[in-house]
Amino acid sequence: MNQNNKPLLFKAALLLSTIAGCMSVIIYLGAALFYEQAVNKIQSITNITSTDGTSPLYFAVFGLLYAFSLFGVYKMYHIRKIGFWVYLIAQMTILLTPILWLGKNSFSMTNTIFTGLFILIYLYFYRILK
Repeated sequence: MNQNNKPLLFKAALLLSTIAGCMSVIIYLGAALFYEQAVNKIQSITNITSTDGTSPLYFAVFGLLYAFSLFGVYKMYHIRKIGFWVYLIAQMTILLTPILWLGKNSFSMTNTIFTGLFILIYLYFYRILK
């Protein structure tokens, strides 16, 4: 299957995943490298306790998880089934890591809804992957 034969919804999901994944890698790795500045910015937007339990390692782990997720998107773009599984594992880990690291109050319903939506889209098109 070439680029022109991919369904529009599949291509759109891949594009959105690529954009969000690239932004996330940059932001999380940037936060890991410039941790103090990132914490100050986060606290100025949210509250003083919102970064309790985080560390440069926390942000670096997320940067790497999003890079792993991007690799899955790349493989799906090239019509490889392994890409779906890489993406699924990365996204499930992204959802669970804050809960395991920071506690159950860090659960994000918004992230869960969008992750579920994209997984369902990719699952629907799983049949076209090789």
